[in-house]
Amino acid sequence: MLRNVFLACSGLMIVIGAALHFFGGDYGDYLGLQVLVIGVIFFIALLFERRTRKRIDATGPEWTATGERFIDPVTGKLTEVHFNPKTGERAYIIVENPSP
Repeated sequence: MLRNVFLACSGLMIVIGAALHFFGGDYGDYLGLQVLVIGVIFFIALLFERRTRKRIDATGPEWTATGERFIDPVTGKLTEVHFNPKTGERAYIIVENPSP
């Protein structure tokens, strides 16, 4: 949801920047180019943002359970937190069969 809002804002920046660049006169030309470039960079970064995330395999011996458990508000499933003290990473693992 929030990602879509940011994509819409960057698209609006692209449209406004192009309009200022082509129809803005002396000062609008330079300002429009800046807004256009920033909007394009922002748009591209948002498109590729999800592809750069890596999946964490928290099954190794270096991972320890923290004892934290909660119901994930997005999936509605019980989730357990694991921690790797070497890297400081946290992993959120869905518990298949929750114990009482």
